[in-house]
Amino acid sequence: MIAHIAKRLWELPPKETFRKMGRRFSGRSEAFDLEELLRSPKHMRPQRFYDFFSRYEAILGQANDWQPLDFSDRRVLEIGCGPLLGFGPLAIFRGAKQFIAVEPEFDSVVLSDPRVEADYFWNVFSDLTAVYGPRMDFDQFLERLRGRTTIFRDKIHQLSLDNKVDALLTNSCLEHISPFQESMNVLFENSSDKVKFLHLVDFGNHRATPSPFDDIYATDRESYLKKNGLGINLLRQPDIQLALEDAGFNVSFTPYGTGKKQWVVPVHAFWADKYSQEELFTKTGIFYGV
Repeated sequence: MIAHIAKRLWELPPKETFRKMGRRFSGRSEAFDLEELLRSPKHMRPQRFYDFFSRYEAILGQANDWQPLDFSDRRVLEIGCGPLLGFGPLAIFRGAKQFIAVEPEFDSVVLSDPRVEADYFWNVFSDLTAVYGPRMDFDQFLERLRGRTTIFRDKIHQLSLDNKVDALLTNSCLEHISPFQESMNVLFENSSDKVKFLHLVDFGNHRATPSPFDDIYATDRESYLKKNGLGINLLRQPDIQLALEDAGFNVSFTPYGTGKKQWVVPVHAFWADKYSQEELFTKTGIFYGV
């Protein structure tokens, strides 16, 4: 048991490690803490996932031939939806027939707690109604959200769905997944032949450092993981794209956001020999396809 706990803590970034240690030592479960959520301006901001999604589609619309995703009558799968269902409320409001998510730390209490209903889901509903126009009343929205949502708390590579999905979304999640190729294979196996997908990836170190690449490029991959844990897999854009293609996806990539101006030390040969400057210093980017 101790070895299992130590392994889980080792695989996480330091901030997440301390959070989990505090929860375990206080006798609480590993699921997201409801009281913390209700006090979190970040998680409780109702426009958060609309802002994410509309920004990503706008970026793809400017640079490519991406057509806006139509959620109507689609089965939508999100990997890593977080504590409040991520893109789920947006998908359900816009007509998704089912929202499926993989989130190992999800706590189903958020779907029944009256405080979450009043302080989060009502505000999300109101915002989406203002953006897209009235499509249903709040009671219908809640009924559909609760009745059409399925959450899996297993790892991605253990996922097996009865019906294939038509839309696949992740938001700063792929960089945390391991084993990666096996997981991408499973995603493809659970996707329809007309699946539309969008994956936002953050290639930074996920820490509050002057540069988003601090420590990563100063040493080789193995040394960084040994020092900082396995919370991020350190796969760069070509690695992720190749894994998606090997799984069977027809994938394109659009970069946006760079951290190069913030980098002042030499790049270790491990990275310089493998990747171009653009590949190394792309901070965020979107993998997408139909």
